[in-house]
Amino acid sequence: MEAMSDASKPTGNAGLPKPWELKAAYDAGQNLMKLIRSTTGDSMNHERTIEMSYDLQSGTYISKAETADGEARRRHFSGELACLIEELGGASSILEAGVGECTTLWFLLEALNADNINAHGFDLCWSRVACGSAWMKQKGRFNASLSAASLTAIPYADDSFDVVYTAHAVEPNHGREEAILEELYRVTSRYLILLEPSFELASDDARARMESHGYCRGLVEIARSRGWKVIRHELFKGGNSPQNPTGLILIEKNKSAPSTQPKYACPTYHTPMQRHADCFYSPESMLAYPILGGIPCLRTDHAIVASKYLQSAEWTS
Repeated sequence: MEAMSDASKPTGNAGLPKPWELKAAYDAGQNLMKLIRSTTGDSMNHERTIEMSYDLQSGTYISKAETADGEARRRHFSGELACLIEELGGASSILEAGVGECTTLWFLLEALNADNINAHGFDLCWSRVACGSAWMKQKGRFNASLSAASLTAIPYADDSFDVVYTAHAVEPNHGREEAILEELYRVTSRYLILLEPSFELASDDARARMESHGYCRGLVEIARSRGWKVIRHELFKGGNSPQNPTGLILIEKNKSAPSTQPKYACPTYHTPMQRHADCFYSPESMLAYPILGGIPCLRTDHAIVASKYLQSAEWTS
């Protein structure tokens, strides 16, 4: 695909190709994030780039998880994560930030035998969350509260979860590591578990690959610069890709914190937010976040100013 002229680039999308052009490129087997970087001249993956790339892939992770080999890999990865959480004393509430299609979350809940855990997950891409929600319902037994949201503006109050973890969600976000880690640390109360590509523990070839894809790095250094307690930094036993080795970074916030339950908060202002029939609404910020196809859309760019929302029920009754 040829790069577009400035005149034909859509306003507000940093020179991104049009959605139908990206769809055609994806169907042709092209790497969309590489294509967008070359088109825009950017060296990093912007959120819109990540969203378009992963949204078009929606359903492929579930397809892989349903093969014999894919299921075995998911069970191994999630099983090792479950063992770690149990070593830490368990959890009554967990959040997977960057949940994708729930293929880690569901197997984690199974490994934890976690019928009573209050599980939440969010992802940048609405379509991935929608696919994951449908797949979890099909699998049965375990439930999770799922939404579309950003790693840089998480729609929960401070200290909302006993354990927050990521599984290759920070991966494509080089350049935003600090903002993401600040948010992840804010919403956990006890532990933050990062299962991300380990640039520092990788081979030279793997590092070159990570750099070419715009993958994250320096997570341990960022955590330590904030004075956070990093209690483990090593290769993760559940990982199995020499080209993209998974590192485990375990950060302890307050191991003695009382068990907590999630509280939604406006991702723009962190004010309390409640679910209604058609949206999440925060009276203090006067912002409404719509619910599309049963999936709450809780990114800051989803917000609708609606100061009279609570009165609207009176007008339509």
